[in-house]
Amino acid sequence: MTKMNTITIVALVLIFGGGIGAILLTVGQSISSSKDKSDIINTTKQENIALKNDIKELRKERNELNNELVKRDNKLQKRNDKIIELSQRLSDKSEYIQNYLTGGNGYPVVDIEKFATDNYNENKGLFKLRIVSKFPIYNLTINVYDYDMLLNSFHEKPFTKNPVVTLTDFNKAKIIAFKLDELTPIQTQYLDKKIKLGSARFYIQIRARNNVYIEKIATIIYDNTIYFGYQVFILDGKLMEQGFTNNISEEIQAKLIRKLNSISMKNNFDLAE
Repeated sequence: MTKMNTITIVALVLIFGGGIGAILLTVGQSISSSKDKSDIINTTKQENIALKNDIKELRKERNELNNELVKRDNKLQKRNDKIIELSQRLSDKSEYIQNYLTGGNGYPVVDIEKFATDNYNENKGLFKLRIVSKFPIYNLTINVYDYDMLLNSFHEKPFTKNPVVTLTDFNKAKIIAFKLDELTPIQTQYLDKKIKLGSARFYIQIRARNNVYIEKIATIIYDNTIYFGYQVFILDGKLMEQGFTNNISEEIQAKLIRKLNSISMKNNFDLAE
């Protein structure tokens, strides 16, 4: 066996030592890499936990904010509802005051109340004023005209297209002129003039604070009994109320309607001395 020289021995030692160093380096790097991976994993886990906590906190804050917004919206809605309620109450009060001061949509009606005379040989009656309203009606002026007497006083004149009525005849046809400051829904007011009841037509002008009204009244005698019917209009021609003597037949009611229709709403004539 040939003896190795010193240089060869040293070379072998270095080669062997280098192999061991490489192995040790590899093992060290492996250990270091595992530790780094573990650190990365632990860091990631911690960051995930922190992120989850942040998300949880954000969700909590969002829910709290939503709850606050809901509470605020509910509070605002309640305030708006209260404002609307108060506004409606104020509007109702204002409308009530206005209706109370003007009479609202109420209207007056003139009826005929029949009564017996001392000798029971003739029928007489009184005009009676009432109102259909929830509120008082003010500043009433009532003029009642004997329509037949007014028509019979018309005269044709060449200088005018309208018929002419003398002031004397006009005042004769105006059988009642009555004024009243106020009438409440529970009151009635008699117009202080007795009239003889028979077959007749009456034209009534009524002025009040809330409107102007035209009323027609027609009376007929049938089988020695007197019946009457009436129609109340506002000035533009709208019918407000129609009524007849209680318990009359359809035949008598039809006669009264025809007679009421024969009374013109607008009577154009000229007054003369």
